Parts: sequence; C-alpha cells; structure tokens
Amino acid sequence: MSLQPGALSALALEPAELSGAEPADLALLVYPSLHFYDGRGARLAVLNEIPDPVLKTMWGSFAELGIETAERLGVRLGDVVRVQTEAGSVELPAFPHQGVREGVVAVQAGQGHRPVDPDAPDPDRQARRQTIGVNAYPLIPGRLDAASGALAWYSARAEVSATGARALVARAQIGFDQENRGFARAMTLAAYQREEDPHAKADSGHGGGHGDGHGAEGEDVYGDKPLPAQGAASHLITKDYDPADDAHHDSPYRWGLNADLDTCVGCNACIVACAVENNSPIVGPEGARAGREMHWIRVERYVETAGVKVDVRHAPMMCQHCGAAPCESVCPVLATYHNVEGLNVMVSNRCIGTRFCSNNCPYKVRRFNHWAYDWAIEEPESFALNPDVMVRSKGVMEKCTMCVQRIAEGKDEAAREGRQVRDGDITPACAQTCPSQALTFGNLKHADSHVTHQRHDKRSYRILEHLYTRPGVNYQKAILRTDPHEA
Repeated sequence: MSLQPGALSALALEPAELSGAEPADLALLVYPSLHFYDGRGARLAVLNEIPDPVLKTMWGSFAELGIETAERLGVRLGDVVRVQTEAGSVELPAFPHQGVREGVVAVQAGQGHRPVDPDAPDPDRQARRQTIGVNAYPLIPGRLDAASGALAWYSARAEVSATGARALVARAQIGFDQENRGFARAMTLAAYQREEDPHAKADSGHGGGHGDGHGAEGEDVYGDKPLPAQGAASHLITKDYDPADDAHHDSPYRWGLNADLDTCVGCNACIVACAVENNSPIVGPEGARAGREMHWIRVERYVETAGVKVDVRHAPMMCQHCGAAPCESVCPVLATYHNVEGLNVMVSNRCIGTRFCSNNCPYKVRRFNHWAYDWAIEEPESFALNPDVMVRSKGVMEKCTMCVQRIAEGKDEAAREGRQVRDGDITPACAQTCPSQALTFGNLKHADSHVTHQRHDKRSYRILEHLYTRPGVNYQKAILRTDPHEA
C-alpha cells in the first residue's frame, strides 16, 4: 500500500490539547513498545534481551529526552529521573538522544509487570524475580480521544526532575557514528540510475579504489555537506576476488549471504529468529550490562547527518564466513576451521576457550559462554529448544553458522532426489523471518543464483574488505531517494 503525494497534507490535523499545570512543561509521549507492543510479550526473556531497534537498549524502561532538553534539565545518560503528570509518576533512567524532539519526554509502554517467578533460584539470569522497567500507563490521564473514542495516549504534560540516583544502562551499541569506516553505505538514486556508479572507485573496495568519496561532478553522497569517503581506505591496497575460490574446487557449493541495506528496516526479527533457531542463551540484565549478550547476529544502526537532513541506516552483522578468516589461524585446537563449502565452522566440543579467535575477528561477531546458561531452562520451556542444534556449555565460543543444520537438511533432501541443491532450497532462520526480504542466502558457485547476481550489482560492497578477509557476506548500499539539491 502506498500514499499518493499530498495525501497527508490534505488531512485536517489539529494540535493535541495537553493538560497539566506548571512546572509540567514537557509534552509526554507514551508509545507502544516495538517489541512488546502494549506489554503482552514483556514476560518473554528473549524479547527483553533483544536490543531496541532505535535506542539499542535492553532490559528496562527509559525516559527519552532531546539533547538540549536534557542539558537544560541537567540530566545525563543513566540519571534516574522522576516523570510526573497529573495522573501519576514513575522513576526511571534517562536516555537523551537526537531522535526525540526538544520539549518532549517519551516513555515506552509494555513494561513494569509483576515478577514471572518470585521464587526463582539463584542466579536469576532471566530476571524472573524482578520487575523489569516501569509501567507507563499510570502517567496517562483517563481521557478518551474525541475522534476515535480510544484512550488518548498523547494528552498530558509532564514534569521531569532528577532524583540524584544513577542506574546502569544495558546497551548493545554505544554510538551511532560510523567514523568513516563504511559499514552502512549509501548512494543517490541518480547515481544508481547512471550506467556506471560514480562512487565505485571511491568506496567499492576493489583494486585501485582510491577516491575521495565524491561523485564525478563533485557531488557528495547526500548533497548538503561533503561527507568523507566511507571506508575507502585510500591508504590501503585492496584486491578483487572471487568468493567461489574460497571453497574446494571439487565442491559444488560456496555458501554466501547478501544483506540489502535499502530494504532492511532494523526491526530485529532476524535476531529473534536466530536466537530461537540456534538455542542462544539468555544472559539477563547483569550479563547484558557487561556486554556478554550471546546473539549471533546484530543489527547495527548508524545515523548520517548532512546539514538539516538525517539518514538512518541499518546493517545486519553476523559472521562473515571469510575466505581468509583471521580467526582460523590463531585457534590452537582447530575448533574453528574452513570447510570445503567455504563456511567458517565452529566446533564447540573442541573449543578450549582461549578466545584468541574473538580477539582476531575484526567484525566482533563471536560470543563466549561465561556461564552455563542452559541450566535454568526448565520444563516446559526446554521443549522449545531446537533438537538439531546442540546447547553449548560454559567456556566455549559460538557464532553464526549460517544455520548449518538447515544446509545439511537441504543437501540430504537434494541427495534423496538425485540432484544438487537448487537456489531457494535452503533458507537460514534470519532470512526466512525477515519481513522485508533484506537477507538472501545461496550458492556463490552458481552463476545464476540470486545471491550471485546481488553480489555483482553496482550497489554491492563488503565491510572491511580492505583487510582482505575475503568475506562471504555481501552488502548492498541503501538508496538516497531525496534530491540532494532539494532545499
């Protein structure tokens, strides 16, 4: 479904009348959680540990403030504030960021439930004995919206004041600046429509790629303000390569993945699917604050600004299954190695936990089991574990396998039918669940496979390709459809 140009401007929208006396000077916006909606999914530990698509926070509720508003109130990240309206008040940590309009305090609904199991044994890693976050509904006055007859969520002003207390904030991503490393790249629609991509020499990562990141006519990738070359690595020499060469010459397969940044919306559905498919453990609030979350895939969010324009990009990041993987050469027991089909394999039963592989991985996609997280899974929740994937123990490393269990199943089915695997026979959990079909899996040795065609598209690039890790995961640049010279 799409809207015709000017459809929204034709609507008769009236400013909301907000109640609340002085000193309540901030507009209160209580909005449904992107993971729990109105709270119906808040008791699921796996959803609490999935980072918020915008804030990248986990396990808790936060008072979102604009940067200038927070400075005026003297509030920093992690300061516990009291949000009070005529209906009630709550105390929660502050989270200032540039995605909130000045003069507004925003709080997600859906948290603050009673403990799932008050008698849960120690260590309570799934926070069964705790109340996670706060219930934001008592902040809303019980008035109805005149047009719809529903609860008027946006109807009150709030006073925000610091309590003097501090709280730790669990975050999966600290900053949203790429620092010119070219993780999430973009190109203008005009550049894409040209026969040759004018940015190809600047940031494609191929041989001879030494440019300044600008177009042929001196245009930049956004229009208002020249942006430095993102990941061009002009001081390094990169080489072009064929990923099919990274599999054994007798193997008919070289598995690969493609992520289209133009269709990825950063919803985190792939993270949930991967965690459930591969029995990823829950580390709880304390483990998340220590940066020990066990997700095999993450969705990185980056914000690019040029003048008054803002462009938000999302880049799924998982094991790149490199053809020249830095992790393989440092493992003393060959727990991680390169198989004949081009996959970077992780044998958990062979791992002795040196973590050399994690130190040597430039993509930081490996996870280490600091504790035996699986012991707390009781019946009937244990029935939800995937029997095709082993539950890892304390002291071993784990990472994305491109759902090797599904690859084996697809190959077995093809062998029973006396043929090779066809394009589309195998779909990893992340690609199967993606609502926008931003992820594509296939055989890079097959010239007509969808993933091979995507790799040869003019939007194609690889992350940190100048390190010559020969990634098996390809990315496609987002498209900037706004006229760069538009006021």
